[in-house]
Amino acid sequence: MATANLCRADEASLTGDAEIKAFVENFDHHSSFFRDRHKEVLRYMLAHAPVVHTSAHGGFWVFARYDDICRIAKDDETFSSEDGIIIPKPVGGLTTLPIDRDPPASLAYRLPLNQMLSPGKMKALKPELRDLADKLIAAKRAEGGMDVVLDLAQPLAGIITLRLLGVEENDWFAYADPVHNATFGKGTQEEMVAGMIGFLQRVAQDVRNPQIAKAGGMIQKLHEHEAKGRRLTIEEIQSMVSLLYIGGLDTAQAAVGTFAAHLGRAPALRKRLVDNPDLLPTAIEEFLRVMAPQQALSRTATRDVEVGGVRIAKGEKVLMLWAAANFDESRFSCPFSVDIDRKDNRHLTFGIGAHTCLGAPLARVEIEAALAALLAAAPDYTLVEDGMKFASDVGVVFGYDTMPIRF
Repeated sequence: MATANLCRADEASLTGDAEIKAFVENFDHHSSFFRDRHKEVLRYMLAHAPVVHTSAHGGFWVFARYDDICRIAKDDETFSSEDGIIIPKPVGGLTTLPIDRDPPASLAYRLPLNQMLSPGKMKALKPELRDLADKLIAAKRAEGGMDVVLDLAQPLAGIITLRLLGVEENDWFAYADPVHNATFGKGTQEEMVAGMIGFLQRVAQDVRNPQIAKAGGMIQKLHEHEAKGRRLTIEEIQSMVSLLYIGGLDTAQAAVGTFAAHLGRAPALRKRLVDNPDLLPTAIEEFLRVMAPQQALSRTATRDVEVGGVRIAKGEKVLMLWAAANFDESRFSCPFSVDIDRKDNRHLTFGIGAHTCLGAPLARVEIEAALAALLAAAPDYTLVEDGMKFASDVGVVFGYDTMPIRF
């Protein structure tokens, strides 16, 4: 498709949309409006309100431009993670090392995790992941269809996460369910809190379980890790494992559902990927840019500072809207178009700076395994549109609750 045609969708002006203007003035990324009119909101913000202050959730600044967000994410002295990275703070009193610490303190926790989740080690998992994805799809073949989220993406992410940690993989749903409910806002506040408390109790039991500590997984490696004559404490390991569970159980599974839905509505692109499977990794990078599973994270200003033409006071919260930065036309040509041939696709879906997502290498190979298996087994799948349900809250993770297809 010619570049001129690709750009036509980007030319729409939203200056007259009073609803979007009103929403942006009191921005709330956890609202149904943000979910339902997601790209319209991002387009409007980039064009007309790249920096806004909202009173939602106690008040915070929202940044949409690529360069502003990169500046914030790279300046750990001025923008701290230690008061939390999610607005509002998550239920259940959760702390997750190393992301809840600033450099240099965070580096002591990142080092062992970076080694365990390196791109090379994660690429070595490709055959194992593909085999698991093939089996999950085959188990639904006789039914004539499946739910890409419930039957493929969630069990794939859940099983491999527990397998890597050295935990009994058949228990994956007991870990995944409370995490999904809290992330996507499913249930009452009391139910979500109770679910996350139960989840944290499971994690605490895992890191203290002598069998798991000798199972050869990441939990064992964290127990054995020593740096400068010091080993990690049980509490530190518990916090790190909580992060591994949450990151492993949510981001990739959300991406698989969203990307499969897009391909279900783009038959020409799907056929191109079926005929040329070697294009899938670069296509996934473009999908990650346009359909970012990780929407935004926050920081807290440690001093008065000016960014993007506004003055931020010490102690104020700032939200880095990764999803908006990925559509910044100063960084990406025809940003709202899906172009799998795009060059220099340095999107911010996995963040940037000292807190770049540790699990990005694993997420990439999980997504590739799931989509490759799906396209090979059901190249002509059709979406069951009336059964597709988007998550009620996409403020942290953007994805579907259910995404049924027919083979």
